[in-house]
Amino acid sequence: MSQAINYLSDIYMVCPVIVMKKSRDYSRYKKMYFKPEFGDCVACGHRLKRDHIAWRKHIQTMKGKIFAFSYAYKCSSTACGRTYRSAEADLLSLPFRTYSLDVLAEIGFLRHEEKRSIPEIDESLSRKRIDISERECYDLVHLFEELIATRPIELDQDFLEKAGENGGIVLAIDGVQPERGNSTLYVLQDALTSKVLYADYLYNSSSGNIAAIIGKVRDALERLGIPIIAVISDHQVSIRLGVKRALPGVRHQFCHFHVLRNACLPVMDLDRNLKKKIRKRIRGIPKIERSLQGRDDPMASQVRDACSLLRGLLIYPGTKPLTFSGMSVFQRLASIDGTIRRMLLAGNDSDLRKLSGITGRWREFIGDYRKVSDLAVYANRLRETLASESSSDEVKRTLTAFLENIRRKIREGGIWSNLTAMADTIENHWDGLFFCYDDKRIPRTDNNLEITIRHNKTSYRRMSGFRSWDSFIAQYGRSTFLIPHASRNELVEMEEKVSREAFSDRWREFTSRKKCQALMRKASTGYNAALKTIESRWRLSGGSAGTK
Repeated sequence: MSQAINYLSDIYMVCPVIVMKKSRDYSRYKKMYFKPEFGDCVACGHRLKRDHIAWRKHIQTMKGKIFAFSYAYKCSSTACGRTYRSAEADLLSLPFRTYSLDVLAEIGFLRHEEKRSIPEIDESLSRKRIDISERECYDLVHLFEELIATRPIELDQDFLEKAGENGGIVLAIDGVQPERGNSTLYVLQDALTSKVLYADYLYNSSSGNIAAIIGKVRDALERLGIPIIAVISDHQVSIRLGVKRALPGVRHQFCHFHVLRNACLPVMDLDRNLKKKIRKRIRGIPKIERSLQGRDDPMASQVRDACSLLRGLLIYPGTKPLTFSGMSVFQRLASIDGTIRRMLLAGNDSDLRKLSGITGRWREFIGDYRKVSDLAVYANRLRETLASESSSDEVKRTLTAFLENIRRKIREGGIWSNLTAMADTIENHWDGLFFCYDDKRIPRTDNNLEITIRHNKTSYRRMSGFRSWDSFIAQYGRSTFLIPHASRNELVEMEEKVSREAFSDRWREFTSRKKCQALMRKASTGYNAALKTIESRWRLSGGSAGTK
């Protein structure tokens, strides 16, 4: 007996102490009983009698913790037999959830309005005496997003009023593909109000699938009597064909930003190469800065400032489509060299002379600069033409003459062959370039939608601390685009108006897609384990083929 005791004591000393999970204390939950809000049957008028308990569960709300009982009442008429229960009780929480809708609204507000991280949300709720873990917060964030995203546009009164004032909507369409192998997330937005109308994943970006999602928005707007004024997008073939199929006769405006970017791409490549060549030749600045250490005379201070200015020049950014950073670097380098040479005339300094030898190398790139500047004239002229405030007929005449001039230059050969992409782009986009000049409601770019996508990406990075949002957009992006800016009380009202059946279908689709994403990730890490799991589940199910 003593040996057994010693053996058990040795095991106790070696093995770590396992702390059991503390069970939740329900003693302080206030009991609340709910019954139907009316006493007579709606169908036949007979009195209702209590029949059974429809459900009972513990619910945590922002105002306290309750143990809710929902009683089902049955019509006293045997011929009717209808059963009723409390609508107020059903609006307390979602089925199979122990957190009320106001807790979900609080979590959603902290996440999307205040950009809180999951640990910060957990800490905030804990201070308000809500028993919750970080994992539960994470799940409830996605539950809130899917619940709010289920809300149809018919319930957004602000949008309906603005759409009525505008005389309809301009539908902006764009696709976001986070990484290869994932489905593309298509976002449909009203370009006039920046209201995201629909977002969904497409595993195949065919014109038929795109026409299907456009048709869903079209049908919802037709029920509300809101016309689609026009569509704006890039020149993607599947989007063009999908718009023609779903919205025949509706004007399709092509984004001028994408037109300029595609038309000027060869010119921008030459400009970028010019900048690279200059940066490779501007070397030796650190050596000059080291030789200036220990000097405090005015000339040394001026040389240091010139070195700093030269460093900043080399990292000068350029944004597409028509910011020619290479040309700007060349021009500014020539200006700096002129200043340094004038300083040398005033006083001879060895370090300044070395710096002058570096900045004087801009002369090596005069030929490349002239090529880019000659082509940039046509790029800037195209930009000015598209930015015109004239009528569509006048812009067409100007652009036709411009196109003929480009074709003549292309036939000359040489550097002018770089204008081929510009001419081809103008001709390919011709049918969708001019609607915006006659109807000022139609924007010239889909920048509002691009800003919405960028804002969604920035918000996720701020909330999570992660740099990449690929995995996030592949799983949760569809719903995050549909979250409106609203107060806590407004979010609760939105949650209450959502159809529970529609939400159940959407949540089922969400969990299925989340499972698929998890299996895709295992393809690179736990491939064999995932295969064994699939095979074991197949054996447990009986090992037989399904019937179709």
